[in-house]
Amino acid sequence: MERSEEAEQAVREFASVFSTGDADGVDGLFSTQAVRVIGTDPAEWWGPDRDDVVRRLRAQVEVLGGQVKVEVNDPESGRVGDMAWVADQPTLRLPDGTDVPTRFTAVLREEDGKWRFVQVHFSMGVANEEAIGEELPI
Repeated sequence: MERSEEAEQAVREFASVFSTGDADGVDGLFSTQAVRVIGTDPAEWWGPDRDDVVRRLRAQVEVLGGQVKVEVNDPESGRVGDMAWVADQPTLRLPDGTDVPTRFTAVLREEDGKWRFVQVHFSMGVANEEAIGEELPI
């Protein structure tokens, strides 16, 4: 499997849309077909209706208004044909300067020469002990 610089660039575009508050940029990030987005909040299980996903993300970008910066770390990726995956550990920089480590994975498809997200998972890691009350071997 070869690396996909295009998928890695798509993560940077995603981060830029949130970091700059570019709500209009949300639409161009996602596939024209069905999309699934999973976030940290339990209510952030969106899709497969693409238009609903775009509407929800636009609303979040508008509320954040560029106040929260998403800093891409060191994405890794793979590609087979017109499909690719990407994973990264971006940092959210909050308005008060607090850095929050996050996790990002996605699947992309090339559509008309542009790599678009089909599935996105963006969340904050929680220690096993905190999540289930027990430390597990890692």
